[in-house]
Formats: sequence, structure tokens, C-alpha cells
Amino acid sequence: MSPTAAKNTVDTLRSVLRAGCLTREDGKRAERLLENLDRPARIAAVGHKGGGKSTILNALLGENGMPDVTKPTFVELIYGDQFRFAVGDGNNPKVEKNGRASDADLPAGCKHIIQQAPLPKLANQSLVEINLPDSETEKQQALRWMVENTDIVI
Repeated sequence: MSPTAAKNTVDTLRSVLRAGCLTREDGKRAERLLENLDRPARIAAVGHKGGGKSTILNALLGENGMPDVTKPTFVELIYGDQFRFAVGDGNNPKVEKNGRASDADLPAGCKHIIQQAPLPKLANQSLVEINLPDSETEKQQALRWMVENTDIVI
């Protein structure tokens, strides 16, 4: 589908939503679809530490963009106008710093890092590395997050 045709489809869906032509359930589905169409595709590589997740994601990116970190469960690489990252212990990292993240920057208990980078390919895709924890409960939580927050999983 051409970019013009895709834009026309999105505009038509927005018009149908505004007109109230859909059932409540279909309207919610259409809103979720529009949210997904308005952001870059989120591609995740999942596995245990040392399994090649960063290598695969860097290959998709065409360069070494994934942060070289080993601690967190979730490592996201998204577009930003400069190298900047946020770290935290949950879904919404809070501490922000300029530059590229490294293990030395990560506090104890860090489970999630979001690295921004000015790489053109990230305008259309964001990459997520999910390191499966050893704990069965934490592993299930990580997989649940993956299902709810990613579009393509490797």
C-alpha cells in the first residue's frame, strides 16, 4: 500500500470513529488500531542472556544501536533527536541521562531502560530486547509485557 493510500485509510477510519458508526466494542478496536498505526512498529527479540538478541536487532537496524547492557529485563531502542536514556524498575523508566547507556549507569534493581538515538531507521521501528529472568514469576510478567507492548516478536 502506498503512503497516500495508507493515509487515506487512516483518515477514513478516523472519520468513521468521529461519526459514531461503530459499536462500542468495534470502536475500541478501531482506536487501538489507530494508536498502533500512529507509532513505529515495535519489534522484540526475546530469550536468555547471551542468546544473540542484540545481534539480531542490530542486524535489523543495520548498525550497532542497541545499548551494551546486561542487567535489565527490558532494553528499548527508540528514535530521539539525541542519545539519551531513561532507567527504572518498572514499565515507566524515570531517571534520564544524556548519552548511551552502559552497565555502569544502571542502578541496582534496574529492570527497564529506554535508549533514544538519532538513527533514521528508528523513525519507523523501535526495537526491544527482552532478557528472560530466571524466576518463573518474573518470566511470566516479562512475557505478559511483551504480548501487551510489542507488534513483532523474534
